[in-house]
Amino acid sequence: MNTAEILQKARSKVWYQHLIPVLNAQKDLSYAVIKGEALSVQAFGAPGRRSSADIDLLVDKSQLKKLEQVLTEHGFTTARLSRAQQIVARAFSHQVAPYRKALPLGDLEVDLNYDLLWGEWTGERLSVSDMLARRQWMTIYEQSVPVLDTVDAFVQLCLHHYKDMNSLYHLAQHNSIRRQSFLDVAEFWKRNRGALERQKEVLWQQMERYALAPYFYYMWYWTGTLLEVPELLAWAQAVESAEGRALLDTYGLTAAERKTWKIPMEQRLDAPQLPQQVWEQLTKQDQEKIRQEQAIFGGL
Repeated sequence: MNTAEILQKARSKVWYQHLIPVLNAQKDLSYAVIKGEALSVQAFGAPGRRSSADIDLLVDKSQLKKLEQVLTEHGFTTARLSRAQQIVARAFSHQVAPYRKALPLGDLEVDLNYDLLWGEWTGERLSVSDMLARRQWMTIYEQSVPVLDTVDAFVQLCLHHYKDMNSLYHLAQHNSIRRQSFLDVAEFWKRNRGALERQKEVLWQQMERYALAPYFYYMWYWTGTLLEVPELLAWAQAVESAEGRALLDTYGLTAAERKTWKIPMEQRLDAPQLPQQVWEQLTKQDQEKIRQEQAIFGGL
């Protein structure tokens, strides 16, 4: 470990030891930690194995106000949004404005997610309450932490990384098409392949019910191709469709905003100049939408 990695792990330990006891003390609050250190354990076998700048929580929308109240009572603050900004946040996001608190070794930012699909999604939404009913517990930095079960965590991971790689908001500010994101999917698959194979029917049923197969195809195809994971590529081929193939060389989260890439994936991956190329291809309406989101969630 280098100095930066040691510092990050120490900071994460402070964050978890400060936040998790507060949340676990709320006996009527059901939540799960997603991404970050939970993903580090689930995909790489231990906390601190991947970069993490915050703690992401998943909570059912019905308990969102309760969670916000708990954070506020314990010294966390968040931006006050106008009525118009609240409408924009609900329309274009799956989370509320982040909560922050100053702590030793660095400020803790907590992101509250109430959905696994992007705000623009118009189909049936995955049931967060059902996922939380299936949650499991793991130890992270000496704290008992609730996390999603293996299948739900894989679903969340694939959908989250698809969203980031195709969101105009993300792509116009930083290159969110990263090798690390595909590595997350590959390593999660390899470490949990047995459980995923055993529960394959459950995953397939979710994809069919919620019409999610094209987005999983995108993630599995590019992960399998770029990182040479033939078994995952076989899963991609099993759910292949014209709609899924069309996503491979486009970006945008809705049909209305979707655009075709002018460069192949190999030139998009971790390319520092990509945000400028994306910005120049956006319409004025696209650019205004991004500015509205920046006012709520900040720049990246």
